[in-house]
Amino acid sequence: MLSACAILVNGSSQNVTVSTNPPGASCTLDRIGARVGAISATPGSVRLDKSKNDLSVTCAKDGYQTATVSRARASAPRRSATSSRAA
Repeated sequence: MLSACAILVNGSSQNVTVSTNPPGASCTLDRIGARVGAISATPGSVRLDKSKNDLSVTCAKDGYQTATVSRARASAPRRSATSSRAA
């Protein structure tokens, strides 16, 4: 399972926390096709500039399928994706 959470407050940047089950996945964060951050092992956080554009989080771990979650602007509800163990 992959989940990403961000809370927008005043300022021009925000912390984005990513957790996976199982932990230890490496994740990349992209906006409109451009890499804006990376987390070497979950759970972890990265500070990003705020944007009106959606954020995509892709996580991978050996032995498991890669999972991607697209996160709309802060007003959208939290979403999660489940990745299953690779055969």
